Amino acid sequence: MNDVRRITYPKLFWLFLFGSLIGVLIEGLWCLVRYKHWETHVVTVFEPLCVLYGFGMVGCYIFTVLLEGKGNITKFIVFALVGTVVEFFAGFILEHGLNMRAWDYSGSFLNLKGYVSIGMTFMWGVLGLAFSYIVPVIDGVFEKIRTQPWNIACTVLSVFLAVDVVVSTMSFIRWSKRHEGVAPRNSVERIIDDKFSDSFMEKRFCEWYFI
Repeated sequence: MNDVRRITYPKLFWLFLFGSLIGVLIEGLWCLVRYKHWETHVVTVFEPLCVLYGFGMVGCYIFTVLLEGKGNITKFIVFALVGTVVEFFAGFILEHGLNMRAWDYSGSFLNLKGYVSIGMTFMWGVLGLAFSYIVPVIDGVFEKIRTQPWNIACTVLSVFLAVDVVVSTMSFIRWSKRHEGVAPRNSVERIIDDKFSDSFMEKRFCEWYFI
């Protein structure tokens, strides 16, 4: 029987942070193998985080708990669908909200608008299923770090992450608006334009491009 009490904010936060960092490593190694050079794929202006993987790890943990006792086929299908839906809407929002893309599966077999592909759907299912087998180990680790210092660190980093997300979102919006020729309307937007210029954004988000 699943126990939703295992799903706590500190646990999800650390999983999100760790998954986001692992995502940067995975993307970097993939570029190293495929293109023979390292690329750091991040989606925040301050921290080295690829949050799609962070959300993926959090989602995998939650559904592992909720699907406890279910068969591997059921888990595989759920993980594959959840990963695909998250990736699709991330790509959709990026294109229709900022007129940009950060990935494109248009050349892949059975893709949907280039946002998702059958290959990536399969990969999400495999990764989710593999992750479900280490959830008991993760629960054991978190039982050992339920201490005051870890709780304080969780709170401090949560605030910093929230600030990073807000500033990053504003920077992406202004990057898109500058591309459209829209001038800053207030002092905040002028500061954003100064601190996070086109050259900064192009260098930090090297895989992003305007459509």
